Amino acid sequence: MNNHPLNRLAEKAGQDHELIAAAIARYIDATNATWEQAASNLHLSGDQLSHLALCRIPSGPNKHADAAKIAAYTGIDQQALLLFLNAYAPPSVEELQQMQIREGITGRLRNIMSKNIAKWALAALGVLLVAGMVFARPERPQATLVVSEGQATLLQSRNVVFGLRSTNQVNVGAGDAIGIREGDRVSMGEDAVAQLVLDDGSTVDLYDGADVTVAELELGKGYQVEFEVLAGRTYHRVKHILGIDDIFKVSTPSSTASVRGTMFTVEALSADASYFACDEGTVAVTMGDQEVVLNPGEETVAAVGQPLEAKPQAEATTMGLTIVSPLSPPAAGSSVVVSGYTAVGSSVTIDGNTVVVDGDGYFEIQVTAGEDPIVIISTDPSGESVTAEISTK
Repeated sequence: MNNHPLNRLAEKAGQDHELIAAAIARYIDATNATWEQAASNLHLSGDQLSHLALCRIPSGPNKHADAAKIAAYTGIDQQALLLFLNAYAPPSVEELQQMQIREGITGRLRNIMSKNIAKWALAALGVLLVAGMVFARPERPQATLVVSEGQATLLQSRNVVFGLRSTNQVNVGAGDAIGIREGDRVSMGEDAVAQLVLDDGSTVDLYDGADVTVAELELGKGYQVEFEVLAGRTYHRVKHILGIDDIFKVSTPSSTASVRGTMFTVEALSADASYFACDEGTVAVTMGDQEVVLNPGEETVAAVGQPLEAKPQAEATTMGLTIVSPLSPPAAGSSVVVSGYTAVGSSVTIDGNTVVVDGDGYFEIQVTAGEDPIVIISTDPSGESVTAEISTK
């Protein structure tokens, strides 16, 4: 850091918890970065970082409007600023006041205990409970949810005292970002799009209808990440180079995917079927005692009661239409069961014959394969159609 008066002032301002300088100081302590490295990581010059440091941390109902003004003034990207503050901003004045109140209560309880030995057991219990509230600090978020379209609902799970947890529901609209911790659950609304950004740079794209729980989130030495995709489609980009003991796992109601540094799609089609596709790296999909390893360009549908097999992506899925069976081209003249999933509310025809679609979007019919491919057409309520073909041999 140079000796310009503004830069010296910005460096000293790190003790003021109301200024962004405090967040920068915490970042430098956590990463062992220099001032210049911190500026470079935020795509700023040293002078721009000094101007940013002397801005007040945006909060309250005008948080996003204030962040926009700071971004325009300093040159930092607004979304990057919000993500940075979410990860490194110190507790607010209000949070510190609450902690002081709790500490004051603890002190008063100790005085009561010393003056009235007869009530020692009751006072001790009170001290323990309050101490639990004071020292059970909230887990630090290790990921950030950024909503770009529509609205997501976040069900937060937090430690309160002695292992007890509380839940809180938060609606996150387009343009908003919020910290994510282990145990949180994200449900995407209609036409919503969001991205979950892990602190190590890995991302999870969430689309409308997706329902995902962050089952495990430990990005330290023992890298342990697990998502539970309960419904909908997600797209994962794993940036961390996983070691032999590291885990990045995605579970659905029917199966589980374990990965080793990759890009892949997971879609929970129903309680009994899930879709997996690999674009980069490898994905090991398990269902019961079956396992298949997907290489780039391969996919599989893990459906209960069906064999688990990898096949080229182009053959199994068109967006909004997933074929579960047959898994290999049937012989011409043979009887074959054609089944799959489509969007709920859609109509399906197979070789021109209308097929019943149940409430989960599942369809199934037995047909006789001919010389020509079997043609499946799905039409959604808006009239948009997608087509898939099954070749015969």
